[in-house]
Amino acid sequence: MRRTGAPTPRRAASDGTNEPTASRHPPAARGVTETCPAGCFAGACSASACVDECVLGATDKGATCKLWSLTGHAFVTPDPAGNLHDRARDYDRSLRATNMPAGAVMNADFADATLATISHYDGFHDSAIWTGSALAAEAWRLLATGSPDAAAQVAAITRTLHGNFTATGDPGYLARVVLPAAGAPDPRRGQPVCRFPSGTAASPSTARR
Repeated sequence: MRRTGAPTPRRAASDGTNEPTASRHPPAARGVTETCPAGCFAGACSASACVDECVLGATDKGATCKLWSLTGHAFVTPDPAGNLHDRARDYDRSLRATNMPAGAVMNADFADATLATISHYDGFHDSAIWTGSALAAEAWRLLATGSPDAAAQVAAITRTLHGNFTATGDPGYLARVVLPAAGAPDPRRGQPVCRFPSGTAASPSTARR
Protein backbone atom coordinates (compact mmCIF):
# COMPACT_ATOMS: atom_id res chain seq x y z
CA MET A 1 0.00 0.00 0.00
CA ARG A 2 1.31 3.42 -0.88
CA ARG A 3 2.03 5.63 2.10
CA THR A 4 1.12 8.99 0.67
CA GLY A 5 -0.36 12.15 2.05
CA ALA A 6 -1.01 15.66 0.89
CA PRO A 7 1.51 17.94 2.58
CA THR A 8 1.94 21.41 1.18
CA PRO A 9 5.70 21.79 0.69
CA ARG A 10 5.17 24.94 -1.36
CA ARG A 11 3.45 26.66 1.53
CA ALA A 12 5.53 27.78 4.48
CA ALA A 13 5.00 25.75 7.62
CA SER A 14 4.57 27.32 11.03
CA ASP A 15 8.31 27.47 11.59
CA GLY A 16 8.92 29.37 8.35
CA THR A 17 10.32 26.38 6.45
CA ASN A 18 8.85 24.37 3.60
CA GLU A 19 9.01 21.07 5.47
CA PRO A 20 6.02 19.16 6.86
CA THR A 21 5.53 19.80 10.55
CA ALA A 22 3.98 17.82 13.37
CA SER A 23 2.79 18.61 16.86
CA ARG A 24 4.19 16.36 19.59
CA HIS A 25 0.81 16.35 21.31
CA PRO A 26 -2.78 15.84 20.11
CA PRO A 27 -4.34 18.97 18.56
CA ALA A 28 -6.41 19.67 21.68
CA ALA A 29 -3.33 19.86 23.90
CA ARG A 30 -0.70 22.56 24.11
CA GLY A 31 2.47 21.30 22.46
CA VAL A 32 5.46 22.31 20.40
CA THR A 33 5.99 22.23 16.66
CA GLU A 34 8.94 20.45 15.14
CA THR A 35 10.15 20.04 11.57
CA CYS A 36 9.87 16.53 10.18
CA PRO A 37 12.40 15.46 7.53
CA ALA A 38 9.86 13.12 5.92
CA GLY A 39 6.24 13.11 7.06
CA CYS A 40 4.16 13.42 10.20
CA PHE A 41 1.43 11.07 11.35
CA ALA A 42 -0.74 11.06 14.49
CA GLY A 43 1.16 14.01 15.89
CA ALA A 44 4.66 12.56 15.49
CA CYS A 45 7.35 12.48 12.82
CA SER A 46 7.28 9.39 10.62
CA ALA A 47 9.50 8.14 7.82
CA SER A 48 6.74 6.02 6.30
CA ALA A 49 3.47 7.91 6.70
CA CYS A 50 2.04 11.40 6.67
CA VAL A 51 -1.39 12.98 7.04
CA ASP A 52 -3.37 15.05 4.57
CA GLU A 53 -2.89 18.71 5.36
CA CYS A 54 -5.36 19.94 2.74
CA VAL A 55 -8.01 18.67 0.33
CA LEU A 56 -6.89 17.74 -3.18
CA GLY A 57 -7.15 20.60 -5.66
CA ALA A 58 -7.68 23.27 -3.03
CA THR A 59 -5.75 26.51 -3.53
CA ASP A 60 -4.34 28.80 -0.88
CA LYS A 61 -2.14 31.84 -1.40
CA GLY A 62 -1.16 30.69 -4.88
CA ALA A 63 -0.39 27.09 -3.86
CA THR A 64 -2.40 24.05 -4.96
CA CYS A 65 -2.89 20.96 -2.83
CA LYS A 66 -1.45 17.88 -4.55
CA LEU A 67 -0.64 14.33 -3.55
CA TRP A 68 2.92 13.79 -2.33
CA SER A 69 4.69 10.42 -2.29
CA LEU A 70 7.03 9.84 0.64
CA THR A 71 8.74 6.96 -1.13
CA GLY A 72 9.12 8.72 -4.47
CA HIS A 73 9.80 12.18 -3.01
CA ALA A 74 7.61 13.75 -5.68
CA PHE A 75 4.07 14.78 -6.45
CA VAL A 76 2.00 11.92 -7.87
CA THR A 77 -1.33 11.62 -9.65
CA PRO A 78 -4.15 10.25 -7.47
CA ASP A 79 -5.73 6.96 -8.59
CA PRO A 80 -9.34 6.95 -7.30
CA ALA A 81 -10.24 3.95 -9.44
CA GLY A 82 -7.42 1.73 -8.19
CA ASN A 83 -6.63 3.02 -4.70
CA LEU A 84 -9.25 3.12 -1.96
CA HIS A 85 -7.45 5.85 -0.04
CA ASP A 86 -7.32 8.03 -3.14
CA ARG A 87 -11.00 7.32 -3.77
CA ALA A 88 -11.82 8.61 -0.28
CA ARG A 89 -9.77 11.72 -1.01
CA ASP A 90 -11.68 12.25 -4.25
CA TYR A 91 -15.05 11.86 -2.52
CA ASP A 92 -13.93 14.37 0.11
CA ARG A 93 -12.84 16.81 -2.60
CA SER A 94 -16.15 16.46 -4.43
CA LEU A 95 -18.20 16.80 -1.24
CA ARG A 96 -16.57 20.07 -0.28
CA ALA A 97 -16.47 21.48 -3.80
CA THR A 98 -20.08 20.85 -4.79
CA ASN A 99 -22.22 19.48 -1.97
CA MET A 100 -21.68 21.75 1.04
CA PRO A 101 -23.20 25.15 0.28
CA ALA A 102 -23.37 27.31 3.40
CA GLY A 103 -21.33 24.60 5.15
CA ALA A 104 -24.12 21.99 5.18
CA VAL A 105 -24.35 18.75 3.18
CA MET A 106 -26.95 18.79 0.38
CA ASN A 107 -27.46 17.31 -3.07
CA ALA A 108 -26.04 19.28 -5.97
CA ASP A 109 -28.19 18.92 -9.11
CA PHE A 110 -26.25 19.60 -12.29
CA ALA A 111 -27.51 21.20 -15.49
CA ASP A 112 -26.33 18.32 -17.68
CA ALA A 113 -24.23 15.16 -17.81
CA THR A 114 -20.95 17.09 -17.98
CA LEU A 115 -21.35 17.96 -14.27
CA ALA A 116 -19.84 21.35 -15.04
CA THR A 117 -22.67 23.61 -13.87
CA ILE A 118 -24.81 23.30 -10.74
CA SER A 119 -28.40 24.27 -11.48
CA HIS A 120 -29.70 24.03 -7.93
CA TYR A 121 -29.53 22.13 -4.65
CA ASP A 122 -32.05 19.78 -3.09
CA GLY A 123 -32.11 17.13 -0.37
CA PHE A 124 -31.90 19.80 2.30
CA HIS A 125 -34.67 18.19 4.36
CA ASP A 126 -32.11 15.63 5.59
CA SER A 127 -29.20 18.04 5.57
CA ALA A 128 -28.63 17.97 9.34
CA ILE A 129 -28.34 14.17 9.35
CA TRP A 130 -25.74 14.05 6.58
CA THR A 131 -23.88 17.07 7.90
CA GLY A 132 -23.63 15.23 11.22
CA SER A 133 -22.35 12.15 9.39
CA ALA A 134 -19.67 14.28 7.74
CA LEU A 135 -18.71 15.65 11.17
CA ALA A 136 -18.40 12.13 12.59
CA ALA A 137 -16.21 11.04 9.68
CA GLU A 138 -13.86 14.00 10.11
CA ALA A 139 -13.73 13.46 13.89
CA TRP A 140 -12.71 9.83 13.37
CA ARG A 141 -10.10 10.89 10.83
CA LEU A 142 -8.72 13.44 13.29
CA LEU A 143 -8.60 10.85 16.08
CA ALA A 144 -6.85 8.28 13.87
CA THR A 145 -4.36 10.51 12.09
CA GLY A 146 -4.11 13.89 13.80
CA SER A 147 -4.66 15.53 10.39
CA PRO A 148 -4.74 19.34 10.59
CA ASP A 149 -7.19 19.33 7.68
CA ALA A 150 -9.52 17.06 9.65
CA ALA A 151 -9.22 19.38 12.66
CA ALA A 152 -10.21 22.36 10.50
CA GLN A 153 -13.20 20.46 9.12
CA VAL A 154 -14.37 19.37 12.58
CA ALA A 155 -14.34 23.01 13.68
CA ALA A 156 -16.12 24.25 10.53
CA ILE A 157 -18.87 21.62 10.53
CA THR A 158 -19.41 22.03 14.27
CA ARG A 159 -20.02 25.74 13.70
CA THR A 160 -22.58 24.87 11.02
CA LEU A 161 -24.50 22.48 13.26
CA HIS A 162 -24.29 24.91 16.16
CA GLY A 163 -26.05 27.39 13.88
CA ASN A 164 -28.77 24.80 13.24
CA PHE A 165 -29.39 24.56 16.99
CA THR A 166 -29.36 28.30 17.68
CA ALA A 167 -31.47 29.30 14.64
CA THR A 168 -34.62 27.65 16.02
CA GLY A 169 -34.67 29.67 19.23
CA ASP A 170 -35.65 26.52 21.14
CA PRO A 171 -32.93 24.99 23.35
CA GLY A 172 -32.03 21.53 22.08
CA TYR A 173 -34.24 21.82 18.99
CA LEU A 174 -32.27 21.21 15.78
CA ALA A 175 -33.25 22.83 12.48
CA ARG A 176 -33.03 20.51 9.49
CA VAL A 177 -30.98 23.13 7.66
CA VAL A 178 -30.12 26.83 7.86
CA LEU A 179 -29.95 28.64 4.52
CA PRO A 180 -29.10 32.11 3.29
CA ALA A 181 -32.32 34.14 3.24
CA ALA A 182 -31.77 35.34 -0.33
CA GLY A 183 -33.12 32.84 -2.85
CA ALA A 184 -34.35 30.26 -0.35
CA PRO A 185 -37.63 28.56 -1.31
CA ASP A 186 -40.81 28.98 0.70
CA PRO A 187 -41.13 25.83 2.86
CA ARG A 188 -44.93 26.21 2.97
CA ARG A 189 -45.09 25.51 -0.76
CA GLY A 190 -43.20 22.26 -0.40
CA GLN A 191 -40.66 23.18 -3.05
CA PRO A 192 -38.08 20.36 -3.36
CA VAL A 193 -35.22 22.62 -4.40
CA CYS A 194 -33.04 25.23 -2.83
CA ARG A 195 -32.15 27.78 -5.47
CA PHE A 196 -29.12 29.78 -4.46
CA PRO A 197 -25.70 29.93 -6.11
CA SER A 198 -23.01 27.52 -4.99
CA GLY A 199 -20.49 29.22 -2.74
CA THR A 200 -22.99 31.79 -1.48
CA ALA A 201 -21.35 33.85 1.23
CA ALA A 202 -24.54 35.43 2.61
CA SER A 203 -25.21 35.01 6.29
CA PRO A 204 -27.54 32.04 6.85
CA SER A 205 -30.74 33.18 8.46
CA THR A 206 -33.55 30.97 7.19
CA ALA A 207 -34.17 27.89 9.30
CA ARG A 208 -36.06 24.82 8.11
CA ARG A 209 -37.60 22.51 10.70
